[in-house]
Amino acid sequence: EESDEDLTLLAWSLRTAAAFPYVKFILLSSTEVYGNTGEKSDESAETAAVSERGIRFIREEQLLDIYRKRHGMNVGILRASQLYTSRPKEGERDILSRSFSSAVHPDVRMPNHVFQPLHVSDFADAVKRVAYGGSRYVYNVCGSAEISGKRLYQLACRHEKLSEQDIRWEDSGCAALADSGRIRKE
Repeated sequence: EESDEDLTLLAWSLRTAAAFPYVKFILLSSTEVYGNTGEKSDESAETAAVSERGIRFIREEQLLDIYRKRHGMNVGILRASQLYTSRPKEGERDILSRSFSSAVHPDVRMPNHVFQPLHVSDFADAVKRVAYGGSRYVYNVCGSAEISGKRLYQLACRHEKLSEQDIRWEDSGCAALADSGRIRKE
């Protein structure tokens, strides 16, 4: 249901953007489209999502490709890893805020996969790079460090001087690691 609403909104946005062929349309996607490859994927890797979220992003990318081909739109895809901010806040959806929340509220379920956290300011910089200079169709953007959800939780507990709680760790089956060398070179 949420996925259908996302696609409907994207289709409406693309129809509107098609009227402005000289403006670049950037789709914000996710490295989850690569699935659990066991190695870092570059932009040419096949998409093989193993999560609902990853599948939703693949569908959005496919819709963008239809509009790109049909209307000759200037488009780009920015596949990002999990975002975080410098100021974790209760109720926020970034990975760092969720880790701090789980340190305080241990009834939260947390995924224990390995990921490459990306600060929102680095993400904003990547959007600017793609909008104003990117010549490729797809870019990965992710942090250079890898960390597991459980390790991040342990660091959050240590930072907040809280004892670790009995968290229900879930294996999401998704450890989508990506290589963001292309955007760093351009």
